[in-house]
Amino acid sequence: MQYVELKIKVKNLADEARDIRKEELRARDQRDNATREKLYLHRIHRVRPAARSTQLAYAYLRGREYLATERPAHNNPPNLAEICRMVRKYGPEQCKETVEAGVKAWLR
Repeated sequence: MQYVELKIKVKNLADEARDIRKEELRARDQRDNATREKLYLHRIHRVRPAARSTQLAYAYLRGREYLATERPAHNNPPNLAEICRMVRKYGPEQCKETVEAGVKAWLR
């Protein structure tokens, strides 16, 4: 099964992070530290976690192993609620309990 919408979301988040980084460099060159700092914080605290959760949901739906997707981050666990939300939204029809249990087992 193809998960085209989720694949497009992964690509769009990667593009957004690249574009923000370019704007950060432009703001740095113009010595606009306030703008650069806002862009940096948005990229690190909003875009990066969203991209990670999206990539993990995409890998789960495609049947990829978690360990092949990323190294386990014991001090920075994935956002289980966000991954489950995307799996429910973009994946095949499944009940809520099955999705959460499946993702939890996959993350181990």
